Amino acid sequence: MRTQGSHGLGWWPLAYFLLAQVPFLLQPVSRTHKWRQADTAAVTRNLAWESGDIRLPRIDARGDLTGVTGMEFPLFQAAAAIPMRILGSDADAIGKGAALASLVVGWLALVALMVRRFGLDPLAAHASLAVSPFLFLYGSRFMPESFAWMCGMVALERFDAWLSHRGAWRLVLACAAMSAAMLVRPFVAFLGLPLAVGAVVLARRRPWSAAAVAAGGALALLPFALWYFWWVPQLARDFGPLPSGVPGRDYLFMGSPIRENLAAMASPGFWAVLAKVICQEYVSWQLLPLALLGGVALWQTGRGRPDRWLWLTVTIGIPAITLPVLLLLTGRHFSPHDYYLAALMPPVALGNAAGFDVLRRRWPRSAPWVVALAVIALPLTLFHHYRPDPDLDRYRNVVPLVAASVPSGDLVLVEDLGGFAWHLHPLRRRGWIERRPRLEDAVHVADLARRGCRWVVWLDGSEYRLSAVEEWLQRVRARPAAPPFDPP
Repeated sequence: MRTQGSHGLGWWPLAYFLLAQVPFLLQPVSRTHKWRQADTAAVTRNLAWESGDIRLPRIDARGDLTGVTGMEFPLFQAAAAIPMRILGSDADAIGKGAALASLVVGWLALVALMVRRFGLDPLAAHASLAVSPFLFLYGSRFMPESFAWMCGMVALERFDAWLSHRGAWRLVLACAAMSAAMLVRPFVAFLGLPLAVGAVVLARRRPWSAAAVAAGGALALLPFALWYFWWVPQLARDFGPLPSGVPGRDYLFMGSPIRENLAAMASPGFWAVLAKVICQEYVSWQLLPLALLGGVALWQTGRGRPDRWLWLTVTIGIPAITLPVLLLLTGRHFSPHDYYLAALMPPVALGNAAGFDVLRRRWPRSAPWVVALAVIALPLTLFHHYRPDPDLDRYRNVVPLVAASVPSGDLVLVEDLGGFAWHLHPLRRRGWIERRPRLEDAVHVADLARRGCRWVVWLDGSEYRLSAVEEWLQRVRARPAAPPFDPP
């Protein structure tokens, strides 16, 4: 199914994709899930300079003064903290670059799997990832998604390499990568399904190999179970709930009760939103016919093969397990948290790659132009994501003032406009985020001052301004009291 000529040019979609990510690297944390990005950046900075104890991740929102909170295992944050510490910089580009580097490693691992196991053309494999809206939107965000996805892809590719060539270290690496993937983001655990199925399939022919896979899988689950079902609840007990009010023990999925989720699934609107997320964020609307064509081609090509079980597990088994389990646990949270469905990327990419490969074989002259058009068009169709976040304009004058006037260890109180954790991020300071009514509550602000608050960053019209907490308290206390409420 492959051609020699495509090997030399197969990399160009990756190069174009990386070029399209450069504007995101240069932007500060904003827009796409900026709350999640801000908290990830905060944990990274605090690992770099406040405390390197990876067991006690710290966000900037200091409800209990420590910032310690239950969350996913901060392996990505610890990795990104290393260049931050070395460079002596807290620039968002460092974390975004770490995420993009992770994506490239995962990209190359999945391409290797598609070429070696599924016999797909390298250019088609690269193109199938370069047309992914999901990878485009999350590839360089300051979030652990790219890192978790990378670990999942390495696990799949190394397990496949072990099936083909043996070698204990390949299997060890596959299980270790799968363990890291689940620790970093639990919803990618479904990418471990080929290992589970492989243990069953190999039981008849190679019982020792099956036992090795089963043992490796069990060991891979152990760190996940210890972190999420023992350590995170302990952090919630010791340090209290997240500043947002979400208990740390619920951080695993942030879903809702299964009974509520089942009720939601009875609504046609639920499935309409799910279909939209999959078609728009993973497959891409304009490529739906291509993905269907590729799916048919994969089904036909896999007939009669001794490794058909692996083909079916990756293309059908992973979505068939991911969707019902995640929907039962998280309900409607797949929107706007579309990254919960990240395990769908391998089967979606395989469908698109197989579709491109069919075009290459049937229409060899026009296929390269179709590939080029599809790859080049993706950033153009999503160009609106390049626009700067207008909320950043409110910080235009206050950021340099904070940098010059507020010592790095001082705690600040910043006015919340709905982005919660993100409001501390441009200031690079720790403290509290509150709505205006709480900022104007003199008793509350005085209590925060006793707990260490030294500054208040408040919104004056369309811009943030900085005041010492004593000055702010004088301003609040000097305001005339509201007239008593006289019920009719």
